Amino acid sequence: MIIVAIFGGLGNQMFQYALARSLQIKGEDVKIDIELVNDRTCRPNFTYRDFELDNFSIKCEVATKREVLRFVPNLWANTPKLYKQLFALKRRIFNRGLYVEDIEYTYDPYLFNISNAYLMGYFQTEKYFCQNRDQILSDFTLKREMSESGKNICDRIDNFSETCAIHIRRGDYVANKEVNKKHGICSLDYYKNAIRYVEKIDENMVYFVFSDDIEWVRNCALFEGDKFVIVDNISSRPDYEDLLLISKCKHQIIANSSFSWWGAWLNVNEDKVVISPKQWLNEPSSNNLINDLIPKDWIQL
Repeated sequence: MIIVAIFGGLGNQMFQYALARSLQIKGEDVKIDIELVNDRTCRPNFTYRDFELDNFSIKCEVATKREVLRFVPNLWANTPKLYKQLFALKRRIFNRGLYVEDIEYTYDPYLFNISNAYLMGYFQTEKYFCQNRDQILSDFTLKREMSESGKNICDRIDNFSETCAIHIRRGDYVANKEVNKKHGICSLDYYKNAIRYVEKIDENMVYFVFSDDIEWVRNCALFEGDKFVIVDNISSRPDYEDLLLISKCKHQIIANSSFSWWGAWLNVNEDKVVISPKQWLNEPSSNNLINDLIPKDWIQL
């Protein structure tokens, strides 16, 4: 059996699931562990998340606590060192592996030669699952009907011949010092240049602007005018619907966020143009690590 840990926000969970699903399609017995995303152990400078994949038509079963404990203790709890050593010994005796991703955003083909192991990482590259695109697209369809608000926005998108989604990630990228230090936020110059690039496709392009900080968007002069539709955040429309609504637009301008990455990747328009930030991480020297993250046909600005 292979168990893949699910943790982080929705975009992270989707990457982890997509790897698990690809291993399952390959023929492995694969389950997902949701204990980490549900865990509420006190951790400073941490954004707690909820398990959201169950809103989609996913095919991997959730591992039981007993199945997980064959491989690892609670990885985020204050587990004594001796206890972890005992788990390491147990894995060795029963030939069970523990794989912890070493370098983020980097494809490791070794994962397709592994079995009987617990996998923990972000696995943020389509190289793990692009060969199974049709199955992944099917798995990430909603189990239930979209909310009335979501349907209304979808109808508005369909009313225009050329549409481009813009995603602006702020939230914990601004409020959480540790997260901000790692990721930072995309500059207005990035969005200006991206809009200028997309304008070459059709000067009548209509932009649907999605963000976790709509008030900031409303106060930003860049997004003024009839060609910008600012999509309100309302409690009756969950965030996973916004991700799918992003994918309904013909083109995307994404933030340095796995959430909008998936909004672009799920877009089935064969002629889509996707603009992504060249500077994905706050530290410029780290951006040479994202070669596997950005699909080759996306434009980096």
